[in-house]
Amino acid sequence: DTLRWLFVEHFRDYDHWPWGRFNSLSRQFEEHTTFVVAELLFFSLATLSFCHAFGSREQRLRLRLVWIATFIVGTINDYIFMLLPVVDNFWQAQGLIMLTPRMPLYIPCVYNAFMYWPAVAAARVFRSDHRAWAEASFGGLLSALFYAPYDVCGQHFLWWTWHDSDPGVRLRWLGVPAGSTAWTITFGFSFCLLLRVTSDRGYKQLRSLAVLCMSTPVMLVVFNV
Repeated sequence: DTLRWLFVEHFRDYDHWPWGRFNSLSRQFEEHTTFVVAELLFFSLATLSFCHAFGSREQRLRLRLVWIATFIVGTINDYIFMLLPVVDNFWQAQGLIMLTPRMPLYIPCVYNAFMYWPAVAAARVFRSDHRAWAEASFGGLLSALFYAPYDVCGQHFLWWTWHDSDPGVRLRWLGVPAGSTAWTITFGFSFCLLLRVTSDRGYKQLRSLAVLCMSTPVMLVVFNV
């Protein structure tokens, strides 16, 4: 019954919510201008990273794996966070295109942006040293630096909101919960660590992708260490 609710009934509940998959660009721009600008920016960044991953002659398969994995791993992470009561403390604004009532299409593009570039950069810095922990730590820090401006602007312009009474988001800096920043560091760390492990062990693409999908469980462990 639990699995049925997770993968079937949970999505059927969306039919009773007041939402639409597609929203008017002109109306959205009039009512929530900064949010539309943010959406278009992250769509553009996803296109840019696509050109980098699929146009590069160096490590083509690896870059393509990272690009695809950021979308899949990021979407899985967001879905898990919506299901866990302890972290189900946020609500997204309605975007131009909605995948679900709580996930605008641009959100997977945000994951792509703050996971792809830091992972690629960290791998280039440590590619000749094979220091997995150092590479993962650097990747996590880069992810947090990339994500921080988005976090600060997003909460200010109401691109999303957190439940103010939730203890997990009470401690803040510039309006951003410290837990959100800690999450970006540990999530970026976990993704980069698993990426390095799969590379060092010579895993094939599908096996590597399966391992990378464990980024959220690894992050939860690291987060509580």
